[in-house]
Amino acid sequence: QKGLGEIFFTQCLQELKKRGLNRCFLEVSSQNPAAIRLYQKCGFHQFHQIPGFYRDGSCALTMGNYQ
Repeated sequence: QKGLGEIFFTQCLQELKKRGLNRCFLEVSSQNPAAIRLYQKCGFHQFHQIPGFYRDGSCALTMGNYQ
């Protein structure tokens, strides 16, 4: 909760952009609201849900920063 995840994630996205990557996709647990907020803050949008993706039965949210 000190902003380190955001710093790391945005630096990773910047490096990928330098290498010519225009879009990025990821899966995140629906039970992880802090991560979901971080990805949304970085311009990611949910576009799919995968039921029962994790061992505990929780869903995965597929997110991307596509335009």
